[in-house]
Amino acid sequence: MKAKYAALLTLASAILCFNAAAADVAGSKDHPVVSRYAGSEILKYEVKDFDSFSLPTGQVRDRRSGASSSQALEARITRIQYRAPEGRSALEVFRNYEQSLKGGGFTSLYQCENQACGNDFSYALNPPSVMHFSGKDQKYLGARLSRPTGDVYVSVYTTAAYGVGGANKNRVFTLLGVVGVKA
Repeated sequence: MKAKYAALLTLASAILCFNAAAADVAGSKDHPVVSRYAGSEILKYEVKDFDSFSLPTGQVRDRRSGASSSQALEARITRIQYRAPEGRSALEVFRNYEQSLKGGGFTSLYQCENQACGNDFSYALNPPSVMHFSGKDQKYLGARLSRPTGDVYVSVYTTAAYGVGGANKNRVFTLLGVVGVKA
């Protein structure tokens, strides 16, 4: 009886793991430097071997003028959009990324929350449209890790989608940008 129960439990675990991985967009994976919030799924994934990236380092006054200050970067860029599990708050997800980056030796270049970011902060990052709906519950961190092989810059923007319906209603989304500059 124990053997049957163990086999059934193993099969159920395998199905759950497969379903979690199947939720990720095909061909996507976490960045080796910054991983996802536990239980999140990848909705969009893009890697460019060499491109430009504007890392916001100041508040956004309006969507046309962009961030009041930013750092222009050119390097390999990875952009990943995650959707957190149901029932998570934007603050919980964001603090997880914040603590992970600090623990990994990253230095904060700019950080803001809610209205301190500016009403149209999301437009400085050009996220998927579902992330433009909640300036009242947004968090951002731009950070750098100095390494002899080249610096790594990370942009983490987390917000809750209160203004949408369906499967995304009240869900938390994170847009992660990772830029690896060679020495």
